[in-house]
Amino acid sequence: MTGAVGATAESAEPALYVDDARYARLWALWNAARGAGAAGAVDAQGEVSRLLYREARLLDDGLHDQWLGMFAPDCLYWVPNRAEPADPRIESGVYLDDRRRMADRVAMLRTGHLHAQIPASRTRRMLSNIECWSADAGTIVARANLTLWEHRKAVTKPWPAFQIYEIVGDPAGGALISTKIICLLERDAPLGNYAFIL
Repeated sequence: MTGAVGATAESAEPALYVDDARYARLWALWNAARGAGAAGAVDAQGEVSRLLYREARLLDDGLHDQWLGMFAPDCLYWVPNRAEPADPRIESGVYLDDRRRMADRVAMLRTGHLHAQIPASRTRRMLSNIECWSADAGTIVARANLTLWEHRKAVTKPWPAFQIYEIVGDPAGGALISTKIICLLERDAPLGNYAFIL
């Protein structure tokens, strides 16, 4: 799926490169999770809901390093820019990040010198309509509606969306987010300049 490049003494984790098969899995997830045939069900045990709520809380509280720790090493984070996007291997989006790029975003926010985040955005995320189902052995797919409220420079803006997650087992016994897709309601309109993590 991915190949690890040797980590330097300074890096906390190896740099992973995403190959074509991993992008194909992202595209397959998009198609499977949004179709009428997706077998979504109520999260009876609440485990998936707790994971999604924790991710939202960490982002809202600005705990970006802990948030990044919720993701698998070969994760992908995709924000399409069209109502009906094409395969992300052949079309650009708002962004398509692997773990290295996500870590770059977190590092930029950590410096406190990111111009577009001075002052920093204050956010609150509200999740609803959480559904989940088993995709294959050890993998869960989840879907949720999101309303993200951002307040910055005396302006409050809503960012409505739906999210798709692929959740895999953690070798330590927990769960990690392998894929996250955020489908903004206004994804095909001018989005302005945002620098906080959606």
